[in-house]
Parts: sequence; structure tokens; C-alpha cells
Amino acid sequence: MAVIEMGHRIAILGGGLFDGTGADLIQDAAVIVNGDRIEAVGGAVDVGAETADETIDLRPCTLLPGLIDAHVHLWGRSPRDRMPWATGPIEYRALRTAGEANSLLEAGFTAVRDLGSQTSVSLKKAIDEGIVPGPRMIAAGMAVARTRGPWFAIDRSWRWVRPADGVDACIRAVQQSLLEGSSLLKIGASAGVDSAWGEIPTYSIDEVRAMTEVARAWGVQTAVHAMGDEAVRRSVLGGVDTVEHGYNITPDTLNLIVERRVFLVPTLRIRHNDASEWGKETFKVQLESLKRAHEAGARLALGTDSTGAEEGSVHGHGNAIEFKLMGEVMEPRDALVAGMKTAAEAMGLEDDIGTLEAGKYADVVAVRDDPLKNLDVLQHVEFVMQGGKVIKRP
Repeated sequence: MAVIEMGHRIAILGGGLFDGTGADLIQDAAVIVNGDRIEAVGGAVDVGAETADETIDLRPCTLLPGLIDAHVHLWGRSPRDRMPWATGPIEYRALRTAGEANSLLEAGFTAVRDLGSQTSVSLKKAIDEGIVPGPRMIAAGMAVARTRGPWFAIDRSWRWVRPADGVDACIRAVQQSLLEGSSLLKIGASAGVDSAWGEIPTYSIDEVRAMTEVARAWGVQTAVHAMGDEAVRRSVLGGVDTVEHGYNITPDTLNLIVERRVFLVPTLRIRHNDASEWGKETFKVQLESLKRAHEAGARLALGTDSTGAEEGSVHGHGNAIEFKLMGEVMEPRDALVAGMKTAAEAMGLEDDIGTLEAGKYADVVAVRDDPLKNLDVLQHVEFVMQGGKVIKRP
């Protein structure tokens, strides 16, 4: 973590503070911000809040780390699009994604992981350069999937997926995505019925391993779309860092996930939005799978799989419902940690974000109620600071 030099010190005061680690709330708390980093966290009296150069008094609000959505797709889709996926000129969609990024940031999501889109690599660069406001990003760019695998199901030409069959082709596809600037490798390792009942595997262990080894050599993590026991098992044995969705797996495969400390991103929100009987049934399976994973000790990171244009899936307007959905099968503090500390670890950014601790970026949000008692309050963030810069005030 960064060494903080003395500068303009800001004291953010809160009636309570949840630091993102799972510890109990700190009452009458303060976060001392120095530049873009946190200098101290604790009771206001203990950290010398009265000596700060500036005070932001948010009492009685509760202070929290910036929220993290570890699975989004910033496609720039218009709600008027009749096609179900990303269509239209890329220039138009790129402009729309900038607006989506800003909406996410103002909703308290100070970091996200984009799991595949044409525009995400460029958007990340623009955010990093300060050209547009938005969350800190990890961007997969072009995902890699087998021909006729996931996302190719109806003979469409998916614009954010690079097809590859066989070890050599997989290696070339991964290298191309990394050369284009991807900061995360996304693999599509299962296909079939897109539901929590599970899908059939599309890649062998050797193919997955070949891709993860290339990514690791570049210092990049690997996320895999995988549902169904065999697809998830092959992916974990192939060395992936995170499993996205991961439903309908056996206890043996779940134990493998736990033993290898692979992150699991359950993505409940999209299926929860489906009011059909099929949607209700698959959502029930999702909750059951999540409950088993939580009880087994899996490392769970919050992710919504939001794409921006489906009903109830607009970026920044409802991402935080994922906390409440996870809270249906676990304690509120565990759901909070999933969207803070563990999500940061899944992104490989745990040294800088995810918790309110000295030395980390000053990514701070505030809500009016105690989230340990009411997870709904996360859908109405009152204050947002990112890297010491105030984004939103009450």
C-alpha cells in the first residue's frame, strides 16, 4: 500500500462505519483522507478528526467502502434496441457506456469488472486518464469461446466474442485479446440452455489450461462463464481464477473450488428479474446453489451480470439489489463483504480497494441506515467519494 505524505486532510464523520472486512460497526466514526488515500479509520476521537483541515459531517449516516460489482457488461445498449444483445454503431455505444459508467459511480459503485464488451477496454483507458468519470475498471474486452459455443447459439455474429477451437487457436485468441488491452481474460466454457439447470462443457481441461497460462504470463486473471458440473470442474482444473455463475455442481466440484480458493460470482439479479415460471424456478436453483457454496466456505464475490438495457437491469439503477438477494441465504455482513473485500480480491485489487483501511484509496460511500439491519439502503447511496474526490453529496 502507498505511503501517505502529509497534505490536505479531510475528516469524514459518520454515525457508524462498516469497514468491509466483516468486523462490527464502529460507532461515532471517522475516515481521515489525505490526498487520494486513507490516512486513518476508527472512532472520530481516536483518529483525531478534530485536527483535520476540512470536515464532511455525514452523521447519522453509516460509512462504507465503495461498492464493487464484479460482473457487468458495459455494452452501451439503448433501451430502444429490439435485438437482445449489443447492436448499433460502436461509436454510439461507446458514448452510451460513458454515461453508464457515470451512473454506476454515482450509485456508489467505485469499481467494476467488465466481463466482455467491445467498448470496455477503451472506456477503462478513458476513465484511467480522467477523461470521463466512472468506476475503477478491470476490462475483459473480447471474450474467447468455442465456435457454436456460448453466445453463438442462434447463428449471430457476436461482436464481443472471439471464436477459438483447439489449443493453438485458443492461445492465439487470448494473445490477441491481451494485445488489444484486455486486463482480464474471459472464457466461455459451457453452452446450451442458458439457465441455472446447467449447460454442457465446450472446452477441455487442456484448452482451458493453455489459455489461463498465457493470461497468467501476462499478469492477467481469468474468469470463466461456466454452468453445470463438468464445465465448472474442467475450468477449475484448468486454472481459472473466478467462476461466473457456477450453478448445478456436485459437492466434489464445490470442494474443488474451495480447496483451490477459486472465487465464485453467483450473479443473481438477472434471473431474479425474470417473472416467468421458468425464471422463478431457475432463480430458486441459484439461491440453493449459493447457499451450499456459502456453507462450504467458497470465496463469494458480488456480481450482477447487468447489461444495461433489460427491464430492471439499467446500470446504476438497481445493481445494489444484489446485496439483498445474496442476503436471502447469508447474514447481511457476509453479503456486504462479498461486494467489498472479496470482490476486490477477485479483481486482484485488494491492496488498494475493498475495505476502509489506512493506505488504501479513499473510496467511501455513505447510506442513511445501518446496512447490517437493512440491505435495501444500499440502493439509495447518499454520498460517494472516489480517490479522495467527492462525486456525490447528500
